[in-house]
Amino acid sequence: MKQHNTLTLKQFIIRSIGAYFITLVIFCLFIFKVIPGCSLLQSKLVLFLLTVLGFGLIYFEKEDRRNHLSIALNVFMPFGIYTTIAYMQLLPIPLGLVWIILALLDLIYIGFYFYKVKRRNYNSLLEKSQMVIGAASLLSLIIVLSFTLFGSSIIQSSTQVSNNTDTYMRQYDEKSLKNLHHWSKLTRKEKLNTLQTICNNERDYLGIPFRIKVGAGSGLTHSYAQYNNKSKEITFEISQLDHASSTTLLEALLHSTYHAYEYALVDSYDTMSGDYNKLLDYRTIATYKKEFATKVTNKAVNYNQINESNAKAYAAEALQDYQIKFKHTKK
Repeated sequence: MKQHNTLTLKQFIIRSIGAYFITLVIFCLFIFKVIPGCSLLQSKLVLFLLTVLGFGLIYFEKEDRRNHLSIALNVFMPFGIYTTIAYMQLLPIPLGLVWIILALLDLIYIGFYFYKVKRRNYNSLLEKSQMVIGAASLLSLIIVLSFTLFGSSIIQSSTQVSNNTDTYMRQYDEKSLKNLHHWSKLTRKEKLNTLQTICNNERDYLGIPFRIKVGAGSGLTHSYAQYNNKSKEITFEISQLDHASSTTLLEALLHSTYHAYEYALVDSYDTMSGDYNKLLDYRTIATYKKEFATKVTNKAVNYNQINESNAKAYAAEALQDYQIKFKHTKK
């Protein structure tokens, strides 16, 4: 950190507040997650206290650090520490490695400093530790943002994502049906593996030409699961994966898989000759295309779209088939 001011006190405060609120908006939109075991209010209180601590540090230090690097550290530190606390159970390996590696580098530097330097400046050591925490915080934010922003799941199934095979009857995997009987006893990975197997079978039945991955993440505020056509992935809300029933999650899987089918129909529609894509049966696909091209934030409007109502109807009908088969499966 530079040991001189490049900003006046007024500039430093104004820019700090501006940077904080910009980061806060991005954080709330893409990263914020309730800390495991805490309520929403408790989680917000933790973030607030970390922010106060982060900004408070600059006023307990010398007044010759009013610069953009100080602003960055004081903004990144509270958000990065909170993100690490909230996501450590979901991303223990990458987040753990970031903090362990940087902490070890900091300890090595401190050891080298005490070994080499006779006239020690403890304020300088504090600066270096702040920079380490700031760097770890920034990397933590980048890691979590890469999962949440680009539609990739935090946890994925280990079951193989199969290629499409031609089937005209819905296939039922006996092991998956048995797992549905003992859903509450399964681990997250076992649940995702079961859902992936069922997804593979549904994909074959619907004739979807591309492979679909099943995973779990956070931030799905209005649904149990959602389909991302860019990544060809169905992502379940991880808290729902832990607590929702097998029936609820199975219906969400069937619903999301049908959305993948609708996107596949739109892809095929775009390759047709203009002389044929105006046929009556293809008009629904044209409606899908228009709906997918328009981002809808209003939940009520989205619920009444044709693609949504058709996916809901398919999921309800398919769920009945699974429940009939489910009843005749030995536990």
